[in-house]
Amino acid sequence: MKKYDFLVIGSGSGADFALTAAGMGHKVALVDQGPPGGTCLNRGCIPTKIMIRSSEVAELVRNSWSFGVRSRLEHIDLLKIWLRVQSITGHWRDQLSETLSNHKNLDFYNSRGIFKSDRVLDVGDTMIEADRVVLAVGMEPILPSIPGLSGLPFFTSDNLMEMKELPESLAILGGGYIGMEFANFFAALGTRVSVIEAGEFLLS
Repeated sequence: MKKYDFLVIGSGSGADFALTAAGMGHKVALVDQGPPGGTCLNRGCIPTKIMIRSSEVAELVRNSWSFGVRSRLEHIDLLKIWLRVQSITGHWRDQLSETLSNHKNLDFYNSRGIFKSDRVLDVGDTMIEADRVVLAVGMEPILPSIPGLSGLPFFTSDNLMEMKELPESLAILGGGYIGMEFANFFAALGTRVSVIEAGEFLLS
């Protein structure tokens, strides 16, 4: 049994807490079954900002004549956009992995954990115990209970970046900040986008 001051589950914002606590001299275990960086680095905040930059470039080229520059937008390569996103986030993920691996007060368990009691976790072949447990497990998409939806092919914010070609049209269910960010991205690239929101307002 390995004992720690803190057990942190989730390596997104949880990594910030874990590194801060470890830097203060506490013994910390950080557990995440997914790639380090959590939702924000791998599927959320950071990848979407990188892809939005590509759509901003497309808009700039499309409207360049307002700046006195005549240009033409010839082709959008969606796969190349995703590859750029993966290249940048991959670099940052590697840096985070190195930081987590080299901290003397922190052990990173890149594995699924199962609680055996209140503060005891089974991680692979290791049992770990901590005085305090911090849950920083991120988020996952909620699928609406719409009849017929389960029988259709659809993307979520988790796997939208697996789309290989730019669609002619796209329906986005949900007008919150995630839905509107993707709506802005695809519309700027030339896709006809419809946003469907059950509430009274967008970005409520």
